[in-house]
Amino acid sequence: MKIHRESVTSFCFLDSEGKIVLSKNENLPVIPASNMKLVTSLCALESLGTDYIFTTSFSSDKDDLHIDGDPSFFLNIGECRRIIKELKIEKVNNIYLEKPRIDREFYNGDWVYGDSKYSYQPRISNFFIGENCKIKSGFKFDNNDFNYIHQNEQLFQPVKNPDKHLVEAFSEEKNLRTIRKSLSSNNNFEKVISHSANIRDVLRHILFESCNFYAEVIFKYLSSSEKSLGTWENSSKFVMDYISRINGSENVRIKDGSGLSRENFVTTGFLSNMLLYAKKNFGNTFIELMPTIGQGTLRKRLISLEKNGIYAKTGTLSGVSALSGYISSMDTFFSIIINNSLDEGSVRQMEIDRILSEFIDKYK
Repeated sequence: MKIHRESVTSFCFLDSEGKIVLSKNENLPVIPASNMKLVTSLCALESLGTDYIFTTSFSSDKDDLHIDGDPSFFLNIGECRRIIKELKIEKVNNIYLEKPRIDREFYNGDWVYGDSKYSYQPRISNFFIGENCKIKSGFKFDNNDFNYIHQNEQLFQPVKNPDKHLVEAFSEEKNLRTIRKSLSSNNNFEKVISHSANIRDVLRHILFESCNFYAEVIFKYLSSSEKSLGTWENSSKFVMDYISRINGSENVRIKDGSGLSRENFVTTGFLSNMLLYAKKNFGNTFIELMPTIGQGTLRKRLISLEKNGIYAKTGTLSGVSALSGYISSMDTFFSIIINNSLDEGSVRQMEIDRILSEFIDKYK
């Protein structure tokens, strides 16, 4: 794969038949940034199913709390306190974390380690609360608002110990033990409480708010099974196999699920064709998981194009900007990515918006 190091702009616009309407460098491998979340989300939706439910189980053995199963998407402090009350635990002695679906490698080796101090790159774990982030001292927020952290990233910081952070949501006791076990206990618990999350709600949160944490958890989950934990390495192979089947994998390399890695490469031709595939196979189910203008990461962007019914995913890294999506008024799929630019992010964003706007003006 030949990687270009100089500034490059790549774009591809496809009609509903898959014919190129307008393109430039559409087969050139480029870093997708958060447009990688589109690949992860489609793979998850098709591999797991559109009605898939993630279920985390909570049970008690006297005053010991047992947690096992799937990742605990959307678990909040209020839910934790309700679970303790329903299980009739007066004081939690120990918390057992059992039978997780993903491994305990907190960081991807292809990430910039120095970014681990920022809320957009928290430690990745199977059982969690608050996306493994906490609000900085002196600030407050609604623990039930899962969008607040993404709209106010500067107010949050990653937790150093995800297990301890989770434990503190269930009890005010500071010296509780967490005991990790690869298998569930053989106890026949009298009462089991389930916490569930629908895959479409999880993916909508990923694509609307560009949630790196959920994207990485679900990415690792894809390679999990009854006999093995999900890992970044195995999930990279899983996703590459998936895209090879549906769209071809030439000039594509997958290293993570969120796009934080600069070792991910795609082409705008690939992304446009993938969105076309998603529309043909899932109708609007996948398309509507992306925000439209005025929502999510598009809440203050492309306002003048609102009437065109654009659904799109943004993407940003240092020197990288991306926007890929669907123009419903034109039944057109597009991907625009700028790499290796020395311009500020706002300048790159304006250039992408200009390309999209001029395309609509010319071809509508």
